[in-house]
Amino acid sequence: FFYALELDTVEMKWSMKTALGVEGPACVVGDLVCFGDSDGIVFGLNRETGEEVWRYQTDDTIVGGLNYYVNKAGKTIILVGSDDFYVHAVDSETGEKVWAVETENYVKGAPSVDAEAGVVIFGGCDELLRLIDAENGEMVKEIEIGAYMGNSCAVRDKIAYVAHYAGGVLAIDLESSDTIWEHDADGTEFVSSPAVSKDRVYVGGRDKKLRALDRATGDLLWDFTARRGIDSSPVIAGNALFCGSDDGRLYALDLESGEELWSYDIGSRINASPAIAGGYLVICDQDGVVYAFQPAG
Repeated sequence: FFYALELDTVEMKWSMKTALGVEGPACVVGDLVCFGDSDGIVFGLNRETGEEVWRYQTDDTIVGGLNYYVNKAGKTIILVGSDDFYVHAVDSETGEKVWAVETENYVKGAPSVDAEAGVVIFGGCDELLRLIDAENGEMVKEIEIGAYMGNSCAVRDKIAYVAHYAGGVLAIDLESSDTIWEHDADGTEFVSSPAVSKDRVYVGGRDKKLRALDRATGDLLWDFTARRGIDSSPVIAGNALFCGSDDGRLYALDLESGEELWSYDIGSRINASPAIAGGYLVICDQDGVVYAFQPAG
């Protein structure tokens, strides 16, 4: 099932039953909410009623989230990767294919967008970071990253920050394709996607550590050790960093020092990433429970 819940009342607005499961986060665009399912279908639903507006079929499972891009004609294009080896661009009004780009392996993460440059950026299981012209789907360039990538990159100021499955965190100049720096995390597997602030890069690993790296140099500034691995992607809000862990806890850390501000023992593994909206932090666990938090006081 896919659910729409009222944040303030926790009442269910509507739900929709899919043939298989839903693993990736949804994308809200105007009056639509869009998501992909394990049957390889992208759904566009009316966000108020849950009524299906359109559906788009890929040829394999979708496990990552969706993103969007507004093209030069003012149309909103939904972007999604699939295990069918393609990244698909779908018209948000009609659900029709705008373009599709073939890769050489699964695409697990949500595509990233540099709107100013007009490019879509994503990595996959073929160990390449690709830049695609967002207007027409043509390949701009391919950059070797040397390892499987099962998450999303973060893009800021024409630099892509990549955390891959072989334990490397890289900063890549998208214009020159040069690697500005690479942080070696001793082979830990990164499934968590990086979060980037003005001067730091934050990422969680399966070695239980959440790292803060200097954005300019890649130097380790601090690390925080949870009780188990971290697949949840961190989220920055105010002066805090929020992240879940396989140990069943939601952590709030000080951005500057990495000191634990508080944690909440949910008690079940957390793979999902926190979402922040309307004054709430919302997260789900493997027991199928949705939790919402607000600032104390």
